[in-house]
Amino acid sequence: MAGATERVFERLVAIQGIHTLVGPSYPLPPGQRRPLAFFEGRHGSGKTQLLEDLAALCDQHVPYGRVDFAEARHDDIPHTLTALAGQLEQYRPRYGRLRFHRLLIGLLVMEQPLGPLHFEQAREAVERLLRQRRGGRWPQGFLSDHGGQPPQLQLTFFPATLLLSLNALSVLTGFRFTRRSRRWFGHRDRGLTGAAVDTLVELNTWAWEARQNPTGSRGAEARGRVADLLCEAFLADLRDCPRRVRGLNTPLLLLDNVDTPAGRAFLRRLLGARPPLGPADRAEPLTVVTTGRGPLPEMSEGTVAEFEEALGGSRPRDAAHPAWLRYPLPDLTRADIQRLMDDVSSRGRVDRRLARLVHEFTAGHPEAAGVLAKVAARPPHPADGVGQLLARTAPADEGAAPAAARTAGEWLLSRLLPGPGSMTAAFATCAAARDETGGLWLSHQSDLVDAAWGDEVRRAAPWATEGEAGAAVLRRLLLHRLAAPGPGRPADWATVHERLRGFCVERDDKAGELYHRLAMDDLAGVASELAALLPTMTGQEWLDLVHSTAQAPLGPAERQLMDPYALFHACVDEARTASLDATATHVVDLLAALRIVGDPLCGVSREYLYSRITTTLNLLDLRSSDGLVAVQRTVTVYDEEKQWWTSDIDVRGQGPASSTAAVVPGFKNPPRHGTGQRLVAAGTVGALLVAVVALWLPDRLDCDRSDLTERGGECLGVTDGSFAFVPSGEADLAEEFREVQRLIKEENDRVVEQGDASVKVGLLATLTPDDTGPQAPRRVLHALEGAYTAQMRANQTRQLGDPAPQIQLHLANAGSRHEQWGPAVDGLVSMADDSAPLVAVVGLSISTEDSRAAAQRLADHGIPVISSSASADGLNSETVPGLVRVTASNTDFVTALRQYVRGREGLDEAILVYDRNAPDLHVATLTEAFRELMADELGANPDQPFQGTTVAPDTPAALFDAAVLNVCHTEADMVLFAGRTGDLHAFTESLHNRACRDEPIAVLFVETGPVVDAGQEQRLAENNITVVQASAMDPEWARNVDAAGAPPGFRGFFEQYDTHVPYADDVPAALEDGYAVANHDALATAVRAIRVSHAQDPEAPMTSGRVGDALFLLNLGNAVEAASGTLHFTTDRHGDPGGKPVPVLETPPSPSPPELHVTPVP
Repeated sequence: MAGATERVFERLVAIQGIHTLVGPSYPLPPGQRRPLAFFEGRHGSGKTQLLEDLAALCDQHVPYGRVDFAEARHDDIPHTLTALAGQLEQYRPRYGRLRFHRLLIGLLVMEQPLGPLHFEQAREAVERLLRQRRGGRWPQGFLSDHGGQPPQLQLTFFPATLLLSLNALSVLTGFRFTRRSRRWFGHRDRGLTGAAVDTLVELNTWAWEARQNPTGSRGAEARGRVADLLCEAFLADLRDCPRRVRGLNTPLLLLDNVDTPAGRAFLRRLLGARPPLGPADRAEPLTVVTTGRGPLPEMSEGTVAEFEEALGGSRPRDAAHPAWLRYPLPDLTRADIQRLMDDVSSRGRVDRRLARLVHEFTAGHPEAAGVLAKVAARPPHPADGVGQLLARTAPADEGAAPAAARTAGEWLLSRLLPGPGSMTAAFATCAAARDETGGLWLSHQSDLVDAAWGDEVRRAAPWATEGEAGAAVLRRLLLHRLAAPGPGRPADWATVHERLRGFCVERDDKAGELYHRLAMDDLAGVASELAALLPTMTGQEWLDLVHSTAQAPLGPAERQLMDPYALFHACVDEARTASLDATATHVVDLLAALRIVGDPLCGVSREYLYSRITTTLNLLDLRSSDGLVAVQRTVTVYDEEKQWWTSDIDVRGQGPASSTAAVVPGFKNPPRHGTGQRLVAAGTVGALLVAVVALWLPDRLDCDRSDLTERGGECLGVTDGSFAFVPSGEADLAEEFREVQRLIKEENDRVVEQGDASVKVGLLATLTPDDTGPQAPRRVLHALEGAYTAQMRANQTRQLGDPAPQIQLHLANAGSRHEQWGPAVDGLVSMADDSAPLVAVVGLSISTEDSRAAAQRLADHGIPVISSSASADGLNSETVPGLVRVTASNTDFVTALRQYVRGREGLDEAILVYDRNAPDLHVATLTEAFRELMADELGANPDQPFQGTTVAPDTPAALFDAAVLNVCHTEADMVLFAGRTGDLHAFTESLHNRACRDEPIAVLFVETGPVVDAGQEQRLAENNITVVQASAMDPEWARNVDAAGAPPGFRGFFEQYDTHVPYADDVPAALEDGYAVANHDALATAVRAIRVSHAQDPEAPMTSGRVGDALFLLNLGNAVEAASGTLHFTTDRHGDPGGKPVPVLETPPSPSPPELHVTPVP
């Protein structure tokens, strides 16, 4: 069983790679073994945590054995093999128990006190021993012969003591040895011709020699021979596994710290024990996962491939099969740390400012970040800075007596210090150096640094500010320690910095001198000198000097616990007691603010300090000879920082954390096929379900006892409609959400009870929306209604082809912003091998990086995705295999707008207003489409960026006054607006109040359905504004199904919607936003692909692969007569629909309606 260690961070790339490597379908050339995986990382990089994660994921599903060679008990190989076999033999569904007969025979024989018996006597004794073991009670008899010490048997043939439990013996052997396992000792899979009993007698002799010579070379040689034979036996037992095991995920060995002497010795013996394989030979079904701090010498003996390259398919086909896969564990990014802290926290999303400071302090060092995340998650209250976290009790010491409990800072220092605690003072002293020269000089000052530690200090270079993350954390912790008063220290903070200041003066190092003076709190003196230097230096040189000076550490820890605002004023007030001129006074403010914002130990309330920095720099910009440009650039940087640290939103709210890195693959083997097998498996799965859920996804138990996952107040995962997803804060819509999901559940139940052939299709969407997200609740309701309408048409009419197989619709919630898609996608993937398999997924309604990642994850499992309304360019099969969509791409939409513009008088000059929100693929690709297709209209007008609000939950309200003012300063008669609907409304509101209301302006926009209420037409006209929208849906179609341009398939959809959604009082109004149409068409396309594939081979099982292949047959005679058009899917358009009408809507409308654009049909 895996330990109960708390998991704080999962290495997704590593886990996904191992998931691929253990799979039965992993491509192995004839006569080759799976490569060994080697995860490389320095102390604290998360190597051990990674193996704990793998163990937890395998537990209950896949046999594994795990040892840590940093533990002394694994110094001898027989003990290690016994420990690994004891773990591997534990019962797992589908595997049963792995048997290690050969290994146990070897262990038992080598323990026998045969000594220097005559060879024939020894043979007889061994044969008698093995015959004895075939009785039913041989373990008990064996224990009785050795002193009657149940339940443990002591094997003392090596200096270390082996303990093999009675339970392990009985389980490993089943109380009898097979004849095949006994005979193996004669040939050993190497073509040898000796007698098995002779080999066993030799084994006993070697063990006796090892006991007699525990330290000599003869004993070492004997121990090596014993280890070699036992390793061979261990691997042979694995090769002799039941045939069923080879069709499952391979068992794993998880070997931690193999770069230790014990680890390397074991690995060398294990690799040497593998017999050569011929083309027809089968390797051990085994995956070996190792960790270490640096490359192993053993890796030089075989081909080494980079982990991601080999498992990601980018390795050249003609490259040699690798013996090793190497993966250096990277440091954590800021986003990783945000997710880590969110996952550990019990209060929802952690303050993003605190997460940023943790990242700055730790430089991404996994262990340090993990400790601080755990500390932050514990009472009594949320911390305001890293300094507060370091002062709290370390997680490892919680519950200890107050006098013995260490702070988090002390605990981390003890972990990262490369030696005993007695060297801390020497290291702390030298950490005060600003550079290598100063550090080396200081290490030779015998009155400050104990000479006994001089060499250690020089090797470790604790003054280093660059390089691996652990070194950066160590330096900060050492400075923290140096600033703390305490007995037995040869030097204090002021003494060390004064000595370094003098050294810098001797070297004429002005920057170093000022740095150490500021570290000693000579703020007034340093500011005066910098003020005097300002007129004598270029602006950039002076700024560089200021910034290097301001890096001086703050000193006593009490300062870092102060509120940053209070600390700033304390520093400034103290400095202003000196006589300073105006310039020096400004520099005092600048240095104090820079010094505090540069220290991650201080608190999160930093917006005032950034404001002071920009204000002070603006006051200084004209005082330098050429400083205007340089200072103004710096002002811009700090102004952006001020905006980041300033937020009107509750940054401790319950907004969801990114789930991109949390999509962890399951190691559970797919279910067996066949009714009888399913019945057997059902009992096993039912018995294990509670344990698996509690270990792997404990938060699944919080959503009304369903198997959903609760995160941040949202229930995530997949249901058949039995659990109703409802919007946040929309009580009036909640009942309609429940009703449509009840109808879906009812139809699913009918399909199951009917017993005819059926398949599942998942609807992946933001099923718990709120008004601030990218999908308004009413749109999501209409999406559900549209998908349900398609399900009913597919199952109860012939409008979508022959009604076989029947369709079960399952609902997968990815969270209000599609960020938490992991549980939903994992749930969908797990259904691919059901008796009624999941063969396709529809929905994917928004264009973000999370949507792309979710589609890629499904594609990795061969599941095709039909997107309903995600229009970002490239979000198709060109980048994600099997991804098609029923909506036009952004390029198609902008092409329709360009056709409109160039057919209208008075539209000549444009200006681009775009959302710079990084994860939003929709606005990013829409921006690029506008720039490329309408470059002539844009001319030289500068782009106008803004920060969008509807994808990220913690974004302040978008500000448009400046952009609107700039629009008026151009001669633009149209705005190309690349943003989301919510931001469009804010922008048009600003246009209503623009200074140039006398000049007509058109706002060009892209959205699935109409976004401007008809009631706004008069106000828009009064202010000379026309909103021109390229849409997937013309509301006129819903008002008149026979209207000009209405697609042929719209009438059938309209009538079926009206029939099957009984609570919809106003059908045209419900269909206007286009989301019912889009999601209906996505499911209708999936159904047509299913039916086309089924017709080709009705007897073959339906699979997602067949459906994916059929999608690109849906053209010409097989085109989909969808509600939004007759759609053709071809490979040359990469899954973007041909024949798709793209209406252009005007509000207020012009007398002559725009020409309808239709995407090209090859």
